[in-house]
Amino acid sequence: MKNKKDKWSILKSILVITLMASVILACYIKLTSTPTSDEEPVADTSEVGQILARDMDLNYPSNPHDVVLFYSRVIKAFYDGEYDDDQLNGLAQHARATFDSELLTYNDYDEYLERLKSEIESYSLEKKKIVEYTIQRASDIEMLTDNGIQYAKVKAVYYTSQEGGSRNKVCEQYTLRQDKEGLWKILFWEVIPDTQVEGE
Repeated sequence: MKNKKDKWSILKSILVITLMASVILACYIKLTSTPTSDEEPVADTSEVGQILARDMDLNYPSNPHDVVLFYSRVIKAFYDGEYDDDQLNGLAQHARATFDSELLTYNDYDEYLERLKSEIESYSLEKKKIVEYTIQRASDIEMLTDNGIQYAKVKAVYYTSQEGGSRNKVCEQYTLRQDKEGLWKILFWEVIPDTQVEGE
């Protein structure tokens, strides 16, 4: 009888130890396992994330107004400063995707990025940001043809603010040229006298 109790006691101990080992192993596996590839990555819904998510080959802006609008979104994001170095590179590449091939030849990427970083740092030191902008509505854009090549002149007004509440207005005019693929690209831009721009 005593022998039976000893066997049952030993068997019970083995079962308890086995069960505890199984629980510990299950916990270890759960804690150390990597997420499965079925899990969807979390989308970056910030302004920078939305700009970088745009595929400029598949979803290039379709007209001069939208090109300047997109470019303005990018430059506003530059001076907001809410990104890391990789994202800044991505923003720079998206900005340059709107540039005409002639403009790109005058703007080596590394030099462009250095100038851009310097401008961003200057804005940051002055605690200055672009708070809003207005792009000339499509129906008011001046369209030109020269030697069979299409050009467009698009006005934009940028409003900046600095710490202390001072607010400034900068008016610019972008000249765009239509390339062989029919895409509108920024050829150059210039600061123009104060003007009123009706946006859409």
